[in-house]
Amino acid sequence: MIPITLNWLGMSVHDVGAASDFYGGTLGFAFDKGDENGPWRQFHTRGMTFELFQARPERVKVKVWRINK
Repeated sequence: MIPITLNWLGMSVHDVGAASDFYGGTLGFAFDKGDENGPWRQFHTRGMTFELFQARPERVKVKVWRINK
């Protein structure tokens, strides 16, 4: 079996701020400084880059960013 390593993941979201708060505040990802106010965030985890992008308006909206307890 060949090991596969995921080193980049990109996700489009409608509310970059709310998604950023969830991934940064709730999950503890640290995003790059200087892109706090744009429609894009880049987070770094151990050995992986995770990016959030502004979604196109026709994409189905997701309204909840939380962990269900």
